[in-house]
Amino acid sequence: MNTIYQNILLELPEGKHLTAERHTANFNLPPHWHTFFEIEIILSGKGRCYLNDDEYDIEKTKMFLLTPTDFHHYEIGGSVSILNVSFDETVCSEEDLSHLIFSDVKRAVTEDEEEYGRTVAAAELLRDEYERGGDCQKKLLSYLLHRIFRASGPLEKKTIESGDFPEIGQALMYMHTHFKENITLSSLSARFGYHPTYFSELFHRATGETFLDTLTGMRMTHAASLLESGFRVSDTCHLAGFGSISNFTELFKRRFGETPSAYRAARAGRTMKLSDFEDKKQK
Repeated sequence: MNTIYQNILLELPEGKHLTAERHTANFNLPPHWHTFFEIEIILSGKGRCYLNDDEYDIEKTKMFLLTPTDFHHYEIGGSVSILNVSFDETVCSEEDLSHLIFSDVKRAVTEDEEEYGRTVAAAELLRDEYERGGDCQKKLLSYLLHRIFRASGPLEKKTIESGDFPEIGQALMYMHTHFKENITLSSLSARFGYHPTYFSELFHRATGETFLDTLTGMRMTHAASLLESGFRVSDTCHLAGFGSISNFTELFKRRFGETPSAYRAARAGRTMKLSDFEDKKQK
């Protein structure tokens, strides 16, 4: 992957599926994504969070929930103290993961002082469990997620099963969190223990779409969000998982009825260039 892309695409430490830490940020964080989910609980400080096309105040009692599809950066005044919980899909229950991906969970929520105190206490317990290698980490993570779900308002109950093919539901969940990577039918079917041809048939019977159409749709949705945020077509192509600009342009025009450049020109109010972010992570 291009070094610039690596600077803005953050991954969990090798071998880790969950981390829980308290840290202080005293500089503006440039735009970036994660390959994982993240809960940010603001303990103190002020600033602004730019999350996709929305803006939020950074302040005590605020929580942010970030997914692998969310593009964000922070502008910080002074310093901000944060409780950070980062995790991937392997440590989530099926119900929690289905809400994270398929339900309209708010990306920013604010609690009253009493509820916020409970959230912070749970996050601190999770941090202690993480540092000690305790066995309650998943339970505490689920508790934190349910607090965010509740603060988001009523959520429609979701399931990751696809009809009579629960393995396809699991495959869809994996695709939603890894679509920017080089996923193929062969690699995905092998992951779930099927022959590619049989897996392809199951996938179509369960979803009504081919594997490739589903994967392309996920990438296209993300690409449209990037273009609306002001990213150039060439950068969007690579960040959304497409290997060829010509193929990306053709597929985008077929789906949205206009070229990526025309779509961007009509909707983006700014220009985001990945070259502007090079080496900023090290500063």
